[in-house]
Amino acid sequence: MRAHQHRWPLRAYFSALIAVLVVAAASAAVYVDAQTDHDARLAAEKNASFAAKTAAGQLADFLRTTRSTVAQLAVNPGVAQAIAHPKGCTLSFLGIGGPDASHLDVVRADGSVACSSRAARRGDGPKPYAGSTWLTQALHRQIFVAPAKDALTGESAVIAAAPIPGGRGVVAAFGDLAKMAPALVALYGGGRPVEFLITTQAGHLVVARSIAPQRWIDSTLSGTAFAGPGGEVERPDVDGDRRFYAGSAVPDTPWRLEAGELKSAALASDSRLKRRQLLILLAGLAAAVAGACLIYRAVVSPIRRLGLALRETSGQPQPQPVPARGPKEVAALAEDVNSLIAAVDHELAERRRTEEQLIQSNKMEAVGQLAGGVAHDFNNLLMAISGFADLARQKSDDPEITGNLDSVLYAAERASELTHHLLAFSRRQNLQLRPVDVNAVVTDAEKLLRPLIGEDIRIITSLGPNLGAVTADASQLGQVILNLAVNARDAMPDGGTLTIETANVELDDRSAGTLFEAEPGPYVRLSVTDTGIGISEEAKGKLFEPFFTTKGVGAGTGLGLSMVFGIVKQSSGHMSVYSEPGEGAVFNVYLPRTDALPDAPRPRPVRPSRGAESLLLVEDEQIVRELVTEMLEGQGYTVTSTGDPEEALALSAGGADYDLLITDVVMPKLNGRQLAEAFSQRVNKPKIMYVSGYTSAAIMDRGVLDADVAFLQKPFALGELAAKVRETLDA
Repeated sequence: MRAHQHRWPLRAYFSALIAVLVVAAASAAVYVDAQTDHDARLAAEKNASFAAKTAAGQLADFLRTTRSTVAQLAVNPGVAQAIAHPKGCTLSFLGIGGPDASHLDVVRADGSVACSSRAARRGDGPKPYAGSTWLTQALHRQIFVAPAKDALTGESAVIAAAPIPGGRGVVAAFGDLAKMAPALVALYGGGRPVEFLITTQAGHLVVARSIAPQRWIDSTLSGTAFAGPGGEVERPDVDGDRRFYAGSAVPDTPWRLEAGELKSAALASDSRLKRRQLLILLAGLAAAVAGACLIYRAVVSPIRRLGLALRETSGQPQPQPVPARGPKEVAALAEDVNSLIAAVDHELAERRRTEEQLIQSNKMEAVGQLAGGVAHDFNNLLMAISGFADLARQKSDDPEITGNLDSVLYAAERASELTHHLLAFSRRQNLQLRPVDVNAVVTDAEKLLRPLIGEDIRIITSLGPNLGAVTADASQLGQVILNLAVNARDAMPDGGTLTIETANVELDDRSAGTLFEAEPGPYVRLSVTDTGIGISEEAKGKLFEPFFTTKGVGAGTGLGLSMVFGIVKQSSGHMSVYSEPGEGAVFNVYLPRTDALPDAPRPRPVRPSRGAESLLLVEDEQIVRELVTEMLEGQGYTVTSTGDPEEALALSAGGADYDLLITDVVMPKLNGRQLAEAFSQRVNKPKIMYVSGYTSAAIMDRGVLDADVAFLQKPFALGELAAKVRETLDA
């Protein structure tokens, strides 16, 4: 029997994880503290080293220039002349940081000043430099002395002097030591509390200091905190403040310049950084601990919920997924259960989808059949209306009657177009595909849009120049524009702007890939843009579905955009829609460009073609049969008509000689194809012409019409009938 194995609870594992996180955070805090101090010290040392070297170089340049100036002036004849005749003598001299107590003098051998860059002041003695040690030395050689007392100003100074030939005096420059180090700090201290300390090379005597200069100039460093062992970067200054020092010799002088960064200031930003980093670490630790607690709950809770969910879902008609969270084994078990549930859901969804597709297919088939039947019957009625109106118009010379009949013909023509629109969404209409000028279609459509859209909507057309032709049905393309414009109007209840644009475009692989089944190449783009309420993402997915509409009950059929899509697809075109809620919408229609030229408008024949041949007319609709008979007889033909295909065969078998058989396609007993085949057996090389109110697509589906057989679509005008009969007879 297996011994009981002790298992640690998940709480123990998470407690250990939190302990590890705390130790890691503490270690990181210690490391960050040490590294931040190190970085701050290193930065302070680099700043001090840069300041010391730069300031030492600047100081050396100033002193070098000063000594050179003194030497050149000493041998200048004008300076020697100023010893005897000082009137008119002027000198100028600036300290290292600008105007200060520094000055340039021409001093006689007796210590009197012959000429000075310093303005004479009350209290100046007649011979301020008499008896000065430096003057005695300078009468014989060039000297450089510091620190020294400037007898004229009473300040400590660095003196550079050169003798005037003949022992008559010297040219002496006095640099203000009290302002020298502060000036260097201003130039190279970088705005930090840095100290510049200039000492003799041995480091025993202070030449100048940027802090309390008057106190420390010409003072010894012995006994100060700074006088400790040299070479240490961090050490106290003469006042006892801790600094990071870096030194540099001042070239061509017996001096050394020490730059000291104040430790407290250098580490102040370091302290702020460490506090921020510590806060970040603490926040991260808190977040990690909170995350661990949340993860613990996320692991344990699903285990508890899994059993409950399994028990609950087993009694439901629609099983629900169980939480697939927690340890790997629990999650795997939950995923297995969910896979089973998903399989059941998928099967149910497939069944529902199949049922919906079947319903939709049956609905579309029913609507298609209804549309085809309506089109046939409606076209026969329109045939009679337009035909008799056309005949009456030809026989009337009364302008008023002729105008009324023109209106009847126009209305019948519009009604004929409606039958095509009814079939458009199911793509059953008979498109008269030919090269079309899209700009001309837009121009014609605009005339209809002006009264249709309303006065509160502004219509703008932008027609592309040199627009290519497309292969389409001009009337159906016009219907596309009208439907899109009406859709745009409904999206702008408070008015707006409707823009219709055309342009030649070239679709590359990338842009063609955004359009379903589109091929790269030249296209004509027709764009209809509105400034309306826009379209939601959910609605965009169903936009071209038949019967889908976002309008209220009775405000739309849901066929408009599906008709547009069907016409575009039948024209080998493509569509795209761009819209954001509240930002309007853009419908783009892409139609392939063709090199063929658009057909010129064909006027209505004024005088139809006539003939004297013998015709056999078979039409089951009496009113249409009577109309066609009257039309043809009016053109000089001899017409024998019947509504029964079998009677037509009997007439042909009786020895009658007919030059042309004109037959309806869909009739009782025999259809047009069957009648034509039987007629061909009785007549040698017969000529046959079909007429029908069905669309050519529907006729082809029934197998009764080849694409190359003479065919005339109902309704047709007298001119169209006479022209087609003449064309068939002459073929």
